[in-house]
Amino acid sequence: MFALGAFEYLSGVIVLKVLKHRLWNYTPEPFDLSGHTTPLYAMAWGALALLTVLAEWPLLHGRI
Repeated sequence: MFALGAFEYLSGVIVLKVLKHRLWNYTPEPFDLSGHTTPLYAMAWGALALLTVLAEWPLLHGRI
């Protein structure tokens, strides 16, 4: 979960610096990190990634 939250934060910072445009803004949310991410959304991305792996593992297990 930490890795996906860090990825969201870094990609938000890079897009803001390179394109001078903010694609998402979490500033109204509690505990936001410069408006780029929040712990709640980091946990949500982590849970979504875990569910994706659990759903796809049976399909890929025999093919890897």
